[in-house]
Amino acid sequence: MNALIKVLYYTSLRGEQVVKNEIAKLSKNDISKVMKIVSHLEMYGERLAGDDAKHIRGKIWELKADNTRALYFTYVKNSFVLLRVFMKSTWKTPEREIKLAERRRADYLERFPKELL
Repeated sequence: MNALIKVLYYTSLRGEQVVKNEIAKLSKNDISKVMKIVSHLEMYGERLAGDDAKHIRGKIWELKADNTRALYFTYVKNSFVLLRVFMKSTWKTPEREIKLAERRRADYLERFPKELL
């Protein structure tokens, strides 16, 4: 693992570990797959490509682990925030999942502006 790359998990304004809770609701097998792909993000960062990651739109990217997906964005160089984890049951990523990730990204950036780093 590259110690310079960090993956953060979105938390709500009230401090709820939203994304960690979404992961915890998955089967043990799916949790293992998600954590493996998250470790790939920690190892390769923005160089992660191919079947593991896909650009969705704007600043939102998708990690793929079979039918489980994790939407994320690059916070600052070599720092990523997981925004949403869900089971994908359709060919395209559902619009509601993308919009939720976009709202969470906006909320995160409002509470933790990059210029304060």
